[in-house]
Amino acid sequence: MALFIRFFVVIFAYWLAALAAGAVLVFGAVAPAADVPTGGHVAPVLWILVLTTGTFVAFYSFAPSIVVILLTESFGWRSVVIYAVAGGAIGLFCGVTYGFLDWSPGPRLDVSLDGNAELMAGAGIAAGIVYWLVAGRNAGAWRSVPASQTRP
Repeated sequence: MALFIRFFVVIFAYWLAALAAGAVLVFGAVAPAADVPTGGHVAPVLWILVLTTGTFVAFYSFAPSIVVILLTESFGWRSVVIYAVAGGAIGLFCGVTYGFLDWSPGPRLDVSLDGNAELMAGAGIAAGIVYWLVAGRNAGAWRSVPASQTRP
């Protein structure tokens, strides 16, 4: 029964993490280019963009995310650092794989990044932290048997 409940917790956490990544991508891309109001109300179209972008994030990052989720659940890794680093790596991986970022053969220190790499990594880190807040703190807990159910 605990595994069944855990499955739905993981699905819900993944959905919230995708929405968080979508919010970082939308507000990170729109805020520098547009006059986003800071005092209370945000245009409803931005929330629709967050939902739409979150859906695309959930779709495109599913394969690498499920690998990380399975590893953390099976080994019981619960550190926020693991989820943040894995989220940033997944964000950069998806950015390079799907063409949002240009792959360069080697690092160049004489030019600055154009913002896309930081945005993709930031969205992944935000998604990793949100996932950890909802489901990652109890990763692998479904495998442990409570002391009250063990026989003397």
